[in-house]
Amino acid sequence: RYLVAVAAPGFDGLLTSESTRIPGLVSIADIAPTARGEDGALGSQPSDDAFAELRELDERIDDNGTSRKPAAAIATAFVLALAFAFPAAAVLGLAAVLAANLVLSVAGVSEPWLVLVALGLTAALGGPVFARLLRTRAAVGIALVAVVVAYLVAMAADESWVALSPLGPTQNARFYGLSNLLETMLLVPALAGAALIVRRFGPVVFAAAAVLSLATVASSRLGADAGGAIVLGAAYGALAVALAG
Repeated sequence: RYLVAVAAPGFDGLLTSESTRIPGLVSIADIAPTARGEDGALGSQPSDDAFAELRELDERIDDNGTSRKPAAAIATAFVLALAFAFPAAAVLGLAAVLAANLVLSVAGVSEPWLVLVALGLTAALGGPVFARLLRTRAAVGIALVAVVVAYLVAMAADESWVALSPLGPTQNARFYGLSNLLETMLLVPALAGAALIVRRFGPVVFAAAAVLSLATVASSRLGADAGGAIVLGAAYGALAVALAG
């Protein structure tokens, strides 16, 4: 990342970009259109202390970059352990990690040690706790689908909540929407949730859950990922065939 400033009438505070949708962070591809006064130029929004906000944003991106891989590895290790020791809690453990990732971002928590502890404990304890609280398959299915819906709502309400989450995009190739890591993790509650609710609520609700999941990954407004949409669509097709059989 490099410091960028625009000295021109109409620019004040933090630079904004449709490429990133995060105030204070812009793409290098936005620079030339701005200099030439073409479509796709940068904008700006007022800020009481732009430099302080930029420092905070830069530190948060650095913190997320530090914690992303180890946090994912720790969460995966605990979920795998649950898959052998307490299978019913494994899927719920992964869903709990996804929920905790979103909560940490909304709360503005990015310190690596806090993220590692929070996601590790959530993976280890969240699954067993929710497995004992949610007694029926339908209840588990609803909880899993709710996690996917939470990401859909979060991206629609404030793109930075997912974009600046510990497991979110890297902010150097993808700026908003779901990261490949989050997409892969969300496959589990998306598919398992739909499979569990179909027996209780029928194919219409199964289809609704599939549509919501596809909207989360494929909506252009939220940051569509064509590859993720293809994977999810193929997975739901295979799941529907399996359940029908």
